[in-house]
Amino acid sequence: MSFKVFMSYESQKMDQNSEDHNLGTTRENQHFSMIHYENRLQTFSNWPFNDLKRQVKCTAEAMAKSGFYCPNPDEEPDTVCCFLCMKTLDGWEKSDIPDEEHARKQKDACLFLNMKERTDKLMSIGEILQLKKIQHLVWNMNKTADAVNYFLTLTKKFSELERRTVELLS
Repeated sequence: MSFKVFMSYESQKMDQNSEDHNLGTTRENQHFSMIHYENRLQTFSNWPFNDLKRQVKCTAEAMAKSGFYCPNPDEEPDTVCCFLCMKTLDGWEKSDIPDEEHARKQKDACLFLNMKERTDKLMSIGEILQLKKIQHLVWNMNKTADAVNYFLTLTKKFSELERRTVELLS
């Protein structure tokens, strides 16, 4: 079995496992498929700098190589998200360097930025599988944080409602 066929099979198998564990929403499927450079690159069809390649540092290719993809190219063509650390950035300027912006204001730099090879065609099988594991871990951590924030907001609203009720009854 060739490397490319094996990686395609492994990627499909891991994606199927994600769907089997109720992770099969459209956004999740899109996000998990972005481990592949070509998939990331295709999301930059409406990238504002596509026609200015000679004058721009944040080309679609540089963005994809830095791990970014455009989750909503039709409505927010300059908003990008890292497929691994999920850092989301917008407001790009043509002089912005994707790797520098990716690493900026981040407590720990994204592991993807430290990799020697950043296209899945040049990575080892072990590197791709490790990235898949990290990607799922970060996704689940973010989902948990979102749920916690939602419940904290609800708790504050209920506390405020209780306070107002007590005031009205007093």
